Amino acid sequence: LAQCFSKNLPPENIVFEDVSTSINENQIFIIGNTLYPVAPNPSSDVVKIGFTIGEMAKVNIAIFSLDGRKVLDVIDGQLHYEGMHTLDVNTKQLAEGMYALVMEAGGKKQTQRFIVSK
Repeated sequence: LAQCFSKNLPPENIVFEDVSTSINENQIFIIGNTLYPVAPNPSSDVVKIGFTIGEMAKVNIAIFSLDGRKVLDVIDGQLHYEGMHTLDVNTKQLAEGMYALVMEAGGKKQTQRFIVSK
């Protein structure tokens, strides 16, 4: 960030991808969306998914096989408030292999890979 300011780049050329927080009068403000790594990884039965969204948005989270087929809808367009969210997803019905967890929220898409082992 300091490099951007030292080069005198205009503010519209600065893009923040990660979650940033600032504290003002005991309040925390979340800027941006983040899909956290799946845990445990590898998994045999249940994975914990964590994500943060910076403003209220419809959220889609799905699991895809590496050949691009959607194998499970985790969240399908439900409205979520800003903040941190976690959920457990049963992976027992998935075959062994590597999968992509894809989150879409606020017009942005993020992906995390994970492994299912039996």
